[in-house]
Amino acid sequence: MAAAVDEERMLSFLKPMFGELVGDHYLCIWENKNKSAQFFNDLDAAVEYAAKMSRSKCEVYVGQGLFRQKPDRGRGLAEEVAAIASVWADVDILDSVHATEKSYPPDAETAGGLARIGPHRPTHVVGSGYGLHAYWQFREPWIFDSDEERDSAAMFLRRVGATLQSRARDRGYELDQVHDLARILRIPGTLNWKGEEPRAVELLPIFSTGTLYLQDDLEEWLLDATSSAVRGVSKPFDVDSVYFEMPPVHEPDSHWVRNMAQKMIELDPAFKPLWEMKDRRFGNDASRYELAFANRLVEAQCTDQQIADFNYVWRSEIAKKPPKHFRSMQITIEKARAQHLSECNLADITSGEHYDGEGVPRDAMLDAINRIFFLTGDRRIEHFVKWGDDDAEYGFILSDGDLLKIGGSDVLLSAPLLNRRFIDRFNLMLDDKVKKSWPTVVRQLLQIVEERETNRARRDCHNLYEHIYGFLDTRDPATDPEDVEEAIRRREPCVKDGMLWFSYSELVSWARVSGHEKISASKFRTWLDDLGGVRRTFSSGPARFRLMGVPYDGYAEWRGE
Repeated sequence: MAAAVDEERMLSFLKPMFGELVGDHYLCIWENKNKSAQFFNDLDAAVEYAAKMSRSKCEVYVGQGLFRQKPDRGRGLAEEVAAIASVWADVDILDSVHATEKSYPPDAETAGGLARIGPHRPTHVVGSGYGLHAYWQFREPWIFDSDEERDSAAMFLRRVGATLQSRARDRGYELDQVHDLARILRIPGTLNWKGEEPRAVELLPIFSTGTLYLQDDLEEWLLDATSSAVRGVSKPFDVDSVYFEMPPVHEPDSHWVRNMAQKMIELDPAFKPLWEMKDRRFGNDASRYELAFANRLVEAQCTDQQIADFNYVWRSEIAKKPPKHFRSMQITIEKARAQHLSECNLADITSGEHYDGEGVPRDAMLDAINRIFFLTGDRRIEHFVKWGDDDAEYGFILSDGDLLKIGGSDVLLSAPLLNRRFIDRFNLMLDDKVKKSWPTVVRQLLQIVEERETNRARRDCHNLYEHIYGFLDTRDPATDPEDVEEAIRRREPCVKDGMLWFSYSELVSWARVSGHEKISASKFRTWLDDLGGVRRTFSSGPARFRLMGVPYDGYAEWRGE
């Protein structure tokens, strides 16, 4: 009997998994034909769309991370994810449909044996057509109330991935890295169209237990966050920023590709064994060759489309392998661009061009350091500081106001010791190129470091008074409203019970328009304490509001009342 789309199976899987979340959150359904993501806060509508796309011979997937608001583009980024219902694994089974030479398990029974976290077998196992998707579903969805909680969930998920990959390696097999918050996986009840005949994607009760887990149930069996297997997980790349088209929408120019290859060989004879797939370092691993090509072409200032065309033609005409998937090609190109940017940043820093006349690092230098370490938002480094004389210590002040203490110069100059500090604070590991260049970077920093008191934030608090009170002085706050939250929804500051209430987002908008320096939410939280302020959040439909309050007496004194 031919495989068929089954909407009841879709709903019977999605409802127990995501039913508590959908409504307040959006679920992503992605299809490969148009590379299109649609977001739903209604499961019936999501199932109807997924069934329609699957019947149209699309590969259909569901996002494992849910969103409070519809993402602006693509299928959403990991930093936008607001909740997950489980942790998961993708165990591919050896088959010619996989465009890779990885050592996948030979059959479903072997693959099912790899899907264990300690003694814990998956809640659900889905036969994806050519592999298994395993889920360890939580007793309650994990909803992120802060960026820190999202980071904790991301690290928990990376530890799950590293633990499962280690288990597979011990048995001579490989698992793909699919442990990011924005991951998409197939939906039971849809069809897998990869092969000559469609295969049903279906739940496999023989491997499933139905057991729901607490995070603590799994925690004790996971590799530690500081283990090399966890630290080695790739840094997050902005893959969706890479854009190109592939057949049948766009046909690569084989003549241009071969001419480009010839020019590269003329410039560097070492490119010839790469082009001919005879480089001893890479063997028959086509993906490693393609990354090497992407690295060379990024240096040659080629566009994303040109790099994609080059790799597509090489894979089909030279390597004689099936076309690479669109997402895999995106990742390859972005890895090359990120590596090239990192090398350029290191060159910029060590050139000594980012200092002003007083020996203070310019913003460009700190920006370069942040890009090297992939530090964004409240985790950015704002200042490099030193305190003490004989036994001087060093550290970084972050944009959230925290001080990341590094230690003495021995730690600062030692990449392995510094690495531990970054792992503890950011769950990030310095890559090899940064480790080699770090002593040079440190010497530049030591030449330009300013002595600062550790209570810098407290001294800057005067600026915060000016910031908040200046904003409120333009708004004419209302007095004694019946409902503070309703007033904030109307974007109206107000005075109630001796406190002056306002919306953080309105303050940020005012500061941006009026040219004030941006101050992060985390820094405001720290400094509000000095003002005797308070903060809380509340929701109105899908919207969330950050409500802050300061004593009215301080505002009145500032105004001279």
